[in-house]
Amino acid sequence: MLLLTGLPPAAAADDAPAKAHMATCAKPEWPKEALRKEQTGKVTLSFNVGADGTVLESVVKQSSGFPLLDEAARTALISCKFKPAMVDGRAAASWVAIQYLWTLEDKIDPAAVPAFDAMRERAALGDIVAQRELGTLYAQGKGVARSAEQAARWMTRAAQAGDAVAQFRMGAAYQGGVGVPADAAQAMAWYRKAAEQGYPQAQMVLGTLYQRGQGVPRDEVQALAWLRLAVAQNFGPAFTALASMTREGRGGIVADAAEARRLLRQGAALNDLYAQYHLGAELLSSATAQEQADGVRWLLKAAPLALPPLQALLGFAYRDGVGIARDYVQARAWLHKAAAQSWPAAQYALAVLTEQGLGGPRNDTEALALYQKAAREMPNAALRLADAAAQGELGMAIDPARAEEWRQKAAGMAGLAGRPR
Repeated sequence: MLLLTGLPPAAAADDAPAKAHMATCAKPEWPKEALRKEQTGKVTLSFNVGADGTVLESVVKQSSGFPLLDEAARTALISCKFKPAMVDGRAAASWVAIQYLWTLEDKIDPAAVPAFDAMRERAALGDIVAQRELGTLYAQGKGVARSAEQAARWMTRAAQAGDAVAQFRMGAAYQGGVGVPADAAQAMAWYRKAAEQGYPQAQMVLGTLYQRGQGVPRDEVQALAWLRLAVAQNFGPAFTALASMTREGRGGIVADAAEARRLLRQGAALNDLYAQYHLGAELLSSATAQEQADGVRWLLKAAPLALPPLQALLGFAYRDGVGIARDYVQARAWLHKAAAQSWPAAQYALAVLTEQGLGGPRNDTEALALYQKAAREMPNAALRLADAAAQGELGMAIDPARAEEWRQKAAGMAGLAGRPR
């Protein structure tokens, strides 16, 4: 695995871009499901770094093609410590890009060399499956030194011969610029060839690209058609995308919440983590205790996604005793996971528990730090800081001027930021 940074050049002598201290970055852990499927790719992440060097926000700018890899990289690299950007000699907030390349180990296994040699002979004779598998061996470095370019070369031969799997992989290669130059039009063309042959993963990706207007004009009718084809083959990840369009009545259909939930249940039953997450979130907001309990159960199944809103929902459920017995220790643990990923609602909720000593020891210093982080977006956090500054709480000195600043900040956010649970 290789860590890269993409940083803009300084514009003036007193200017400098934000920079990550690489030694402080946690190494992303390969999700077990992704490793089992030998998924690889390059993800580009963008981090909004504040003037104090803390990460205010993080987003996936360019996907690796595999959501589990994207989220694992984001979850780990958000821990990086940054030197803030300098503008006119002063620290300033800015965005910085970090790329992470998920690759399997470069060490060649001697035992795999004979199999590679045999595959190469078959591929040279025109065996389409062998050409695709040879490309896979080059991509994974099995029996040969890894080479994304050689992988693309052999995968292209298989794709041109009509192999749907190879066509899909070339779509992903052109989309991510792995072994070939990034080319949205080429990616779309290869995805379409694979999708037209009935390859469900290509059908889902094609539907998603039409839905988002990526590499092709946005067309929700086309998106709906391709997603339905993928769902007809019980391709789990497609159920969530189709459920979203069905609930909102997009693509020329009538909105149908009941059908959307049915689709999520189908996807969840097929062990798609995103379907489990969205179904769990929907059921947790239900008015019935049974559905709330089902919601928590599905959220726990989807927990390997490590999404901050999912972790926050579980924290809220344990805190409030919704769908599961109240447990402040568990609430604090789940909120901590989300707060560590800069989720403001989780930071605020965790600050309250920490200040009150629920689920763990009271710690005013930690509570203060969490309130300060949450106050960037949460008006209630800013109001709590205003009260603390006015009354000298949480270890703060009495400072009426500072208290008024926090009140003004809260007033400015009111109606614009998400409310805490």
